[in-house]
Amino acid sequence: MKSRTISVFILYFIVFLPVAVSSSAQFEETILIDGGDAFRGLHPVIMADPQAPGLLHICYFNSYYDNESELRYSDLKYTTNLNGFEKSHWTVDIVENSDLTEGEGNYVSLAVDSAGRPHLFYYDPDETSLKYAFLDNSTWYRETIAEENAGSFVSATCDSSDNIQLCYYDEADSDLVYVYYDRNTWLKSTVDSEGDVGQHCSIDVDSENLPHIAYYDATNRDLKYAYFNGTEWLQETVDYKQDVGQYASLVITGSGLPAIAYYDSTFTALKYAFYNGTRWKTEYVADSVLDLISVLGSSTDEGTYCCLKIGSDDIARISYYSVTYGRIFFATRQGRSWYKELPYDKTFSGPYNSLEIDEDDKPYIGFFMSEERLVE
Repeated sequence: MKSRTISVFILYFIVFLPVAVSSSAQFEETILIDGGDAFRGLHPVIMADPQAPGLLHICYFNSYYDNESELRYSDLKYTTNLNGFEKSHWTVDIVENSDLTEGEGNYVSLAVDSAGRPHLFYYDPDETSLKYAFLDNSTWYRETIAEENAGSFVSATCDSSDNIQLCYYDEADSDLVYVYYDRNTWLKSTVDSEGDVGQHCSIDVDSENLPHIAYYDATNRDLKYAYFNGTEWLQETVDYKQDVGQYASLVITGSGLPAIAYYDSTFTALKYAFYNGTRWKTEYVADSVLDLISVLGSSTDEGTYCCLKIGSDDIARISYYSVTYGRIFFATRQGRSWYKELPYDKTFSGPYNSLEIDEDDKPYIGFFMSEERLVE
């Protein structure tokens, strides 16, 4: 029998050691969760369980193609680890599968409530609608919450009262939409409708459960930020230099101030913005003068699919993809300095990735990669 090379598409998971941010990359292990000759692990989202240390929740989707590279069907999947990180400890559920022509699970987002129940939000490109699925006593329940070209770029979170808050892009009206769900009613409101706004939106809530959203203004090619003050939505422009704001990832810090990681399409670089209580400050994520020169010279392309997390230690951590090197990178900020690490040194690892930090500020990354393997 002749040997042949096949492409294998894999969802991997990295467990990091809790080391000082200035240390070189020291991740504990890399675990394969789902792999095969389908696109497995696209758009992963990873969340730590609020009640069980070490328990993680991950959702992602797989796409299956025929020999002519035509998409035949797609699965939206959810996985969690029971009592360890080895592959045998992960259970995988198919939340929804379909013979879709465009793929189920695009723009998937995950929120976990205080009881550890996962809530999935995902865009159905065939029906151009936003769908919701939640797990209760081993049964998945589903419903459609927005229709008619609504639901792409969805981002969701559970607040401290276990109410769900989310935002998404309404493609029909080119607006940013916010939704509040009290477990009985979906309450929708338009956050911003000035021009084509709302793509690449990211939501978080503060200590008073008030929502904050970062998003891309496609009309002006700016990064924008909106927050609800208890009475009305207020919007402001964070960064307007060049074409900035795609892949926005927002976090509200322990001090109640917003911070955002995002992509600069003009200089093809990763940027970081934070509000210091008086004004917004922006900077490029560069770990040396030479690195900054490289960024400003557009000699590298990195920062897409960025994911920002800030733990109780107030250290900003970002996972992101480098197109130039075809690898996932991990950056940390201590003081005013950035440190970059290469957590997994294989080509085409991390074009889709998600970062999470547990209660001990230990980071985890779930990511997609592809590789070629020789089979008989």
